[in-house]
Amino acid sequence: MEDILRETFEALRRIEMELNKIFKDIASKYPSISFPSGVYEPLVDIEETENEYIVYMDVPGFRKEDLKITVGDNYVEVYAERREEEKEEAREKKYIVRQRYYETIKKRIELPSAIKPEEARASLNNGVLTIYLPKRVVSREVTIEL
Repeated sequence: MEDILRETFEALRRIEMELNKIFKDIASKYPSISFPSGVYEPLVDIEETENEYIVYMDVPGFRKEDLKITVGDNYVEVYAERREEEKEEAREKKYIVRQRYYETIKKRIELPSAIKPEEARASLNNGVLTIYLPKRVVSREVTIEL
């Protein structure tokens, strides 16, 4: 079952990467087109070890105080919004092309197996958010002899 989930997640990740590539190609060929700066869903890398999942997410320009991380039994959500003073500073500038700015990021990641939300931890270093999500030990069924 885990293999099917892993293959499904991998296929979805490839589709997401292809769609992002298409939009980047459009943006580079037609720089006058500005995509809305609304909500941005950053790409992630997810590493699996024997005991945990480790999520790496680029969140450049966001401070630790800007980030909200919510962890459930088999998912993690990251939400961040720029401070109002940063938004105002950006509005006052005159840009010819603006492709790197986003005011809000939101990402929900479903994991292939259960985790321990109460033991999750995170760090932010050089614009990279790293989230450590310990796996929950799945109970096994055993037969005992009488």
